[in-house]
This record gives sequence, C-alpha cells and structure tokens, in this order.
Amino acid sequence: MKILHLFPDEKKFVIVAAEIFNMCKELENSFRVISANVSDAQKFFSGQQNIRVVDKRYAASKALMEDLAWCDCLVVHFMDGLKAKAILRAPDHLPIVWSGWGGDYFDLLPQGGSNLLGNETQRLVKTLDRQIGWSASKLKQKMKNIARKIRNEVLYAPLIKKAIKRVDYFSSPFPEDFDLLRAHLGNDFHPAYTRIFYGSVERTYVPGVESVYGNNILVGNSATATNNHLEVFKILSKLDLGDRKIVVPLSYGDVDYRDAIISYGRALFGDRFQPIVEFMPLDQYNTLIAQCSVVVMGHRRQQGGGNTVTQLYKGAKVFLDEANTVYQYLKNRGAFVNTLNELQVCGPSVFEPLTDAQKRKNREVLEDYASNEVVLAGVRDFVQQIRSHGVSEHA
Repeated sequence: MKILHLFPDEKKFVIVAAEIFNMCKELENSFRVISANVSDAQKFFSGQQNIRVVDKRYAASKALMEDLAWCDCLVVHFMDGLKAKAILRAPDHLPIVWSGWGGDYFDLLPQGGSNLLGNETQRLVKTLDRQIGWSASKLKQKMKNIARKIRNEVLYAPLIKKAIKRVDYFSSPFPEDFDLLRAHLGNDFHPAYTRIFYGSVERTYVPGVESVYGNNILVGNSATATNNHLEVFKILSKLDLGDRKIVVPLSYGDVDYRDAIISYGRALFGDRFQPIVEFMPLDQYNTLIAQCSVVVMGHRRQQGGGNTVTQLYKGAKVFLDEANTVYQYLKNRGAFVNTLNELQVCGPSVFEPLTDAQKRKNREVLEDYASNEVVLAGVRDFVQQIRSHGVSEHA
C-alpha cells in the first residue's frame, strides 16, 4: 500500500514518523515536507530517500496531483491551510487521514484558544502584542504575524472547515481529544479514530539516564503561551523550594514571549531559574531534564506530552492541569499523576517522591501506551483500517 504523507517543517517529528512507518515493510511511504526555508530543510533531510522538501506552491501544483494519483492514502500531519488545499484536491475515493497535533485543532473547540490561557498569561500576551518595538527586524516580524493572522482567519479557516468534512480518519496522541472534537463539531466531523505514533518508550523516553536523580523542577516544554508559565511560577514562588532549580525549556516558540518568561523567571527565582534556549540531541536533553524529580505543566490542552511522559517513565512526580487530556488519559488508566491544585494545597508533602510501586505502575501504563511492540501493532492496525476502507492497491 502506498501512503503520501504531508508534513510541516518539524524535523524531529518527520524523522521519527518516517522511521515508524518504514518499519512496516508492506508499506511504500512518500514524505513531503512543506517548508518556508527549502534550502535549509533540504540540507537536514539530505540522504533520506523517501523524504522530499517542497515549498508552499506544492499545494496548488501538478506535482501534488501526481502524488495523489500515485498513493492509496493521504495522511496530513498537522492540519493547516495548505494541507486543507491538498485535501480538497484529492480524488473522492482516496482515504484521507488527519493526524492532529493539538495546536491544529484546539482553536476549533468552543472559545477557540482563549480558554487555554490563564489570566496573567493573557495579560502578558496582550502586552507583547502592543509592543511593536523600533527595530526593523521586530517591526518586520510583527507585520508578518499580522499578515499570517489575516491569511489564516480569512483565507484558510473556510478551507480547513471544508477539508475537515472530507476527513475519513482522525489521529490524536490521546483518544480523549478525539472525543472532544466529536462532541463539539457534530456532523462536520465524522471520521473514525486511528492512532499515528511519533515515538515509543524505547526510542523516545528511554534515551539518556535510566531514572530521575536530581531534585530540580521542570516547567513547561516550549516558549509558547499555552504553557501558562506565569501561573505556574506564581504557584512555585509560594512554596519552600529549598535549593531546587527551576528548569524551563524555551528552545522553540515565540522569541518575544521567551524573553519575557526569562525576565519573569529570573526576577522571581534568581540564579535558581535555568532556561533552556538551545536545541540539543535527545539523549543529552533527556539527561539534563533527568535532574528534575518534579514536573509541572501548566497546559490546559494536550501539549508537551514527550517531556511529560519521559519524566513520568523515569520516576518523576508530575503535576498537570485537570483539563489537560494527557492528565485524563493517564489518570483513567491508573497512573499516579497529580494536579496543579494539589501542588497549591499539599504543603510540605508536595515534593515527596513516588513510591517504587507507584513508579512501576506508571511504567506499565506508559508501556501499554507506546512500547515498540504497541507502536508497530498500531501501524498494522492503521494499515488494516485503510484496507478495510475499500482501497485497492495499484498494480
């Protein structure tokens, strides 16, 4: 069976997904990475035989139509306007799969993304929006952001809404997100659920040291407002942290937001605040965050799952927002995870480590979620779903 994959230029996800799908020898995969910086992306993906970098013109090109004629299934990784265009050009018989990442579908829910931010984070975002600055580079970036917002809301939003009706299968890291969309989108959303993996316990969570060993605190996963850093900082600033350091990954996201969070963090925690602003290899990154025996994630939606699951697997005590579907998924399956509210009310016991039995249970839950065996079985299940859709392979 031949599968065409359309990806944004998110290199780590492309490589991992390609490895996983290529493990299934009965599949012939072709990956298209839609990039704003083609030359840079081409250098990164050089040597990858079935990965080709294209620019945004691909969605309206003859090359897309040739790819659609070749494949038995189209998989869109992260829905956006360009991929919606591609979906709407696909022949009616072709099964369409939307692999959602969270950021591409939470705006579709009631109130959009506005309910994902705490009050203090909302104020910060509004302040940053008003601060254009005088440098030519900042002004240029602001103008690009405005143009992008207009394009997304005026041009792409109707295309995405139409493309969603064409989707036959939907994937999300946690099925609870699928239930949310199905409940709120009604008849406009009628796909079956499937699950596409972007990592496994052995490939993603294990690299680095075997278990957490320090007493530091990991906060968030990126320089994006949905981390609600300010709300988390406020909670932590009221606790007796001792000599614990606050480790905050900020290596990707919005630069202005990143700088503001660094400023706030240093003002509150001084030298104990340790932002991570550079990308690093996975095993090196996992070794660094293994010094954090406590993880606090302020997301109200599925985000930062890699960091959360990696640390939980290695024995960390994890605190999540109750509205986060990652929390709901883990809690529903018997994992030992805590809420942000517990972080505020538990007092001195808040930093007590998990017991060995609790750590073992968390590992069992995560191995059932995404061990290599589960991931490969998931790909085979996905193939069977597509085949049962009535696909006839090309000769």
